[in-house]
Formats: sequence, structure tokens, C-alpha cells
Amino acid sequence: MPFRRIPRGTRAQTLGSLAIVTLVITSITSCDRRPQIEANGAASSGSSEADEGGGAGSDGIPGGESSESLRIMGRTAYTDRDLAGAIVFYQLSLDAAARIGQPIDPGLHSELGQVYLDQGWLPKAFEHFGQAIQSGRAPIASYVGMGDAYARQGRSSDAIAQWRTALKRNPSDSVASDITKKITDEEEKVKRNAFRPR
Repeated sequence: MPFRRIPRGTRAQTLGSLAIVTLVITSITSCDRRPQIEANGAASSGSSEADEGGGAGSDGIPGGESSESLRIMGRTAYTDRDLAGAIVFYQLSLDAAARIGQPIDPGLHSELGQVYLDQGWLPKAFEHFGQAIQSGRAPIASYVGMGDAYARQGRSSDAIAQWRTALKRNPSDSVASDITKKITDEEEKVKRNAFRPR
């Protein structure tokens, strides 16, 4: 896949996001706020600053950046079409949740998979859609995204199977007509290709 030239306004946005992300990563890696287990088995932060409410969020990230707030930053970056920034914030959200032992919401993997799909990074898209689906609690968007990724690879039967699974899970979903159209279009593409001389 050829590299696309980034428009000037987008370049500044991306550089701004990367500067913020660098600051967040530097803050996270420069201070260790993992809970320490005391003799009685209770967890403590080991820092009076966190106990006083200054500096660290609920999961020990400086500046109050919890897993959920990082996820929101990822959504904002994605909405602004800053895909590189969205990937970083979503990944930081996953890392923050894992650090405190918080269960990972499959929707987070689904959202990150969609960003990778939009970037054209299919292996990472498959990885995150797959993790969401394996959880057993995946949103419909995970199946749709997995189907879209298969379609980009030319694996029509796998794509159609994923889209049908999405429809079975919730046939009255607001995107059901879009999914049905994807299935119909892909089936027509398969029929056209079957009759095309090689």
C-alpha cells in the first residue's frame, strides 16, 4: 500500500498529538505508582501525593489520566481523523487497565481494531477484533470490522460469515441495513468474479 501524503493541517494536528502523547508516556514511565501490598494484605499507593488527590488518577497515571479518560482521548483523536494519536491513546488505555488489573472492555479492542483497519494495518486490526470476539461480549462493530478486514484481503466467504454473525447477534441493530448491503455487494462481487475468464 503506497504512503499517502498528509495535508498540512493534518500534519500539525498529528505533531501536536504526538507531543502530548510523548508527555503522557514520559510521565507514566518516569514515576512508578504501582500499589504496594502491605503486611496486612491491603494495597496502598506508597505515595502521600496520590492519597491527597494530587497528581495521579484512579489507576496511578499522573495527571489523573485513567484508562477511561485515555480511551476518550483516543475517540477524540479518531473523530479528528488523527489515527496515529488515536492508536497511541487507545494503547495507553489498554496498558492502564492491565496495570491495575481492570478487565478490558471488548469495545476498546473493537475501537482500536477499527483505527488499525482505517490505517490499513490489517494484522493489527485482526488481532484486536479477534480479542474482542474471543471475549464473548464483543460489540457488533467487532464482527462488522472483522468482516471488513476479510473483505479487504479478498476473503469474501470469511467476510460474509462475520457480517452474518453480526446480523444474528442483533438483527434489529441500527446498522443492520448497512450490514445487509455489505453482504449483498460482496455476494455479487463473488458471482462476477466466478464468471470472469482467468
